[in-house]
Amino acid sequence: MEVRTLYGDEIDAGADVATTAFDCEPGSWRAGWHRTEELCGPGSIWGVYEGSRLVSSCVAPPQRVFAGGRSIQGGFVGGVATLPEDRRKGYAEAMLRAALQASRERGVLISYLWPFSYRYYRKLGWELGNDGVLVTVTGDVAARIAPEGEARDVLFADLNSLMEFYTSQARRFNGMGDRSREWWLRFLAERTPPEGDADEPVFAGELKATALWRDGRISALMLWRPAEEEDGTLLVNASDTLYSDAGALGSLLRALLERLPGCAKINFGCAPSRFPHCLWDEPRDVSRSLRCGAMARVLDVAGFLQATGWAPGVEGRLSLRISDPVFGEYSGSFEVCNGQAVPCRNPGPGLHCTIQTFTQLATGYLPPEEAVALGRIQASEAPAARLLSAASGGLTAFRSPQEPG
Repeated sequence: MEVRTLYGDEIDAGADVATTAFDCEPGSWRAGWHRTEELCGPGSIWGVYEGSRLVSSCVAPPQRVFAGGRSIQGGFVGGVATLPEDRRKGYAEAMLRAALQASRERGVLISYLWPFSYRYYRKLGWELGNDGVLVTVTGDVAARIAPEGEARDVLFADLNSLMEFYTSQARRFNGMGDRSREWWLRFLAERTPPEGDADEPVFAGELKATALWRDGRISALMLWRPAEEEDGTLLVNASDTLYSDAGALGSLLRALLERLPGCAKINFGCAPSRFPHCLWDEPRDVSRSLRCGAMARVLDVAGFLQATGWAPGVEGRLSLRISDPVFGEYSGSFEVCNGQAVPCRNPGPGLHCTIQTFTQLATGYLPPEEAVALGRIQASEAPAARLLSAASGGLTAFRSPQEPG
């Protein structure tokens, strides 16, 4: 067995392994995998050879993410696949271990993925990192919302405003991607060449982008795709759904349904902390369900703590002993002051836990009191856990369905 990064034509072969494993159209992932390498650099695509046969593959590139209100170096793992006849032989696990080691060496502090099995990835250090709410709004409910502002497709002339609005919203969560202009154009809009005329829509393919403007500024944004029910009914499936307030979201929902004649409903996702209960005159008319989301795992404990923004006024010391199934055990003490955490020699309240528990505490997904109640940490460790949870900045852990992994 040989585990290594893939280059050139090997990337096509790796994408073909994935489309075979996931029973997709042959070759449908090739362009996307090449685009990932172009955006994120060489060494982002991994594979496992058994002799001359490529039997397993995945992508594991860096991607900056927001944590504690700051942009830090993150990464993601996606498209993990093994040919059906070669499964249960340890190929994927060996590949993931190698990819994690390489990502850590590249400075990646936290990694995200969308799992096919939470149990499988948990054994390699990932853990459930966020929840989401799936909301379904029908046309008759949206029609009751009082409209305001102007909704229109995002044009190239709007791109800077789009990025500014997205960043202002993404900073409110732990886990959202910090997207560059190239990321918007090449990865999300899938544009080649990327640039266009000022009055040309940025999203010209299947994925659309519609924004609501008020007072010359974007106040709500949806990335969405049209779809059909089995009976031919038109609907909208939205991925990114960002809004400054519930009224802006409602206006955008109504505008989308009005500009798509025959559209019966819109499905969109949001963070549990952002579900707009106050928007509906009769909340029971709106369908929603809580769904588990992406998994996360910190790769570099010390690096993550030093890079993450700490809540103003938080001060203290904590001593950590973290067990990690890939990187072994980590021990260290930190002093927190003026929004920074720096290594120190003087010990503080101690916390001994797994990397999974550490990640959930540090990103705000798991409150310290719940960690104690679940038996994940001892009651005596709660003070250190509270200080660690301040690394989340009090922000909700959330990752958009449009973020890769």
